[in-house]
Amino acid sequence: FTGDGLEQLGAEDLGQGRVIEQVRALALGPFDAKESFRGIDGGGGHQQMHMGMIVEAARVGMQNGNGPWGPLQLRIVAGKAVEGSDGRVVKRGTIKPVDLEPGGVAEIGVPITGRIPQDGSEVILEIDVKLPKDTLWAPAGWAVAREQFIVRESSFAALKNGHAPALEVRNGDNTITVRGMDFELTWDRASGALTGYEHKTLSLLKRPLEPYFWKPANRNQARNLYLERLGPWREAAAQRKLTGVMVATDKETGAATVQFAFLLPVAEADYTLSYRISTDGTVAVEADYRPNTESAPKMPKFGIRMGLPDGWRKITYYGRGPWENYWDRKTGAFFGVYSMPLEDYWVHYIYPQDNGNRCDVRWWQATDTDGNGMRIEGMQGLSVRAWPYTEEDIETNRLAYELPRRDFINVNVDWKLHGVGGDNSWGKRTMDKYTLPGERPYHYGFLLMPLER
Repeated sequence: FTGDGLEQLGAEDLGQGRVIEQVRALALGPFDAKESFRGIDGGGGHQQMHMGMIVEAARVGMQNGNGPWGPLQLRIVAGKAVEGSDGRVVKRGTIKPVDLEPGGVAEIGVPITGRIPQDGSEVILEIDVKLPKDTLWAPAGWAVAREQFIVRESSFAALKNGHAPALEVRNGDNTITVRGMDFELTWDRASGALTGYEHKTLSLLKRPLEPYFWKPANRNQARNLYLERLGPWREAAAQRKLTGVMVATDKETGAATVQFAFLLPVAEADYTLSYRISTDGTVAVEADYRPNTESAPKMPKFGIRMGLPDGWRKITYYGRGPWENYWDRKTGAFFGVYSMPLEDYWVHYIYPQDNGNRCDVRWWQATDTDGNGMRIEGMQGLSVRAWPYTEEDIETNRLAYELPRRDFINVNVDWKLHGVGGDNSWGKRTMDKYTLPGERPYHYGFLLMPLER
């Protein structure tokens, strides 16, 4: 045992690879390992489609690197536009058992007939490769491999224009407010933070929505000088300098726009945070980053953070899951609609560190037991983390049981964040292709929607 007890041991927590979590739940490691060592690969129409699906021809190219798998279980998953996929199965098919010897290659027809829904929703083809008979280590029907292929990508979110009377806007010395028929939003004029979001009887924010670029190190990164290399970003948001404010209304749609321009201390970057508010209270948030230097430290994450009410502990989302996944650690997490309590959304690592991210999120919501809460819809794929504690809590506590439970839910809504790395755990850095160079421009956006039953 080389774990981190109260005594100081030479390897600290380096030997704590896990199959079972300390909370007696199955760790995510076996799922990542299963994906990495599945022994089935192929060529085809898309570099990310490892089984080689050719959508136009409705055929799948497969190569067996290990043994004779089959039968192949196939289904198409789709859902409704705007509200997001509901994960329902709209077509099913079964391919007859295919005898693929080790090294064997086959092109297999997809037995799906009829038309898939034409409602503009995202459509995903999902294939399971299962054992044809019992083995010493698994029964017949055990899925040895799975892959998903995006046949039709999400159209993503966009703010709908209305035709209601213009919203009431007050541009004060210290605050800016936008008021509609049953909602009110408030910004701090100096910081550009959205400090209040009231809708009917709901108060949607416990802590302000504002820019945030920092991501705590995980244990791999703690050993590769992550804190020193990316450290300038830790206080970059707090040190932002306001350079301009714009407030406007659209007489045709009734919508209002509130925009803040900043200068960041890193890369001498221009940063703009824009809010467009529709007459029904939906808020479109967009962030734009434009560096003005030829080199800059890598960015830990590009996004925002905010605090939601503590009672909104039911998390439901459409994206990769159900377990945590990151930019460079997500192929074993598949698209679906997942729902879980907040305590199951974040990961109880023995040593406090960054955790719980979900990649390629189309929509995400936090609600109470009655369904009241907030919904977030991405204008592109999102990365979302949610904890009952803060980044500062992660970095100032040595063991997981010491993490406090705050009276709000800390939510980070990002475009992307620095990959976890892990080629080794004693100094190897995250691959460059899974990092955010600080000298490059970035832009992303999402919608905020109140949910009130």
